[in-house]
Amino acid sequence: MELRTLIVRDEARGQGVGTAIMKKLLALPAAAHTDVYLTTISRSIPFYQRAGFQEVDRQHIPRALWFEALAGTVAAFLAVQDRLVVMKRAAPDPEHDTSTRNKETLL
Repeated sequence: MELRTLIVRDEARGQGVGTAIMKKLLALPAAAHTDVYLTTISRSIPFYQRAGFQEVDRQHIPRALWFEALAGTVAAFLAVQDRLVVMKRAAPDPEHDTSTRNKETLL
């Protein structure tokens, strides 16, 4: 699963639209029992932290995101003068999860 961009119009922000979309996506079977990664800009970190995401150190970025992280770093700076970050929502604890799946999903 990959979510390229999640943007809520200015007039709809603060009304729970983005949160509702994120909750639906994270509840999908493809994301429910896996580590989920995404890229965003630093000013969006609080939104994703509320959904359980934490910033990932550069040395722990999955190989599948290397190019996107590199290109996105340049694009984020040129387009909005911000810093690109990679974030991760860890899979549920296997001891409390009856599923045997533990893969990575990119958002």
